[in-house]
Amino acid sequence: MVFILSLFAIACSSGTENLSEQQTPFFDLKGFIQEVTQDGAGISVYKSITVNGQKEEKELKDYAFWYDLQQFENYDINRPALFDKYDTDTIPSGNGSVIRHQAMDSTLHVQLMETFRSGDQSIDSIHIDLRSESFLEDMTVDISWSVKDNSYQLRRVTKMIGSDPDTHVVNVRKM
Repeated sequence: MVFILSLFAIACSSGTENLSEQQTPFFDLKGFIQEVTQDGAGISVYKSITVNGQKEEKELKDYAFWYDLQQFENYDINRPALFDKYDTDTIPSGNGSVIRHQAMDSTLHVQLMETFRSGDQSIDSIHIDLRSESFLEDMTVDISWSVKDNSYQLRRVTKMIGSDPDTHVVNVRKM
């Protein structure tokens, strides 16, 4: 009886190990953001905000750029519950590559995440497409973050029922 229980325990544990080996995690956006923002120092930036064609621009000293980036942690797809929800492709690009995670379900909030890597596999930029649809509102968000240039663009288009779309564009770049 003990022998049979031992065989059962071994069979169950080896199956679990094989499952975790087959599923590889996605790019760890949250961990990457925490790594690049750990010093918490402010930088001088040029920031522009455009709302429905009306633009405001400012130069900001000692700007908490790291705080903006930490907001992007909400879009991390590196969670076990999402491992089977995205198709992943690696596409050669120049000396580097693009790793693309495309949602297989149109109801997922993060529809696309792309990481652009240089030849040494360091991250050059990250692109995220978000979508949210409901009876009252449809929203799309496009985020492009250039890691090497310390800049990002966030473009959000919101369409409420019975109204024209609202477009908000935020550009931030290091001076």
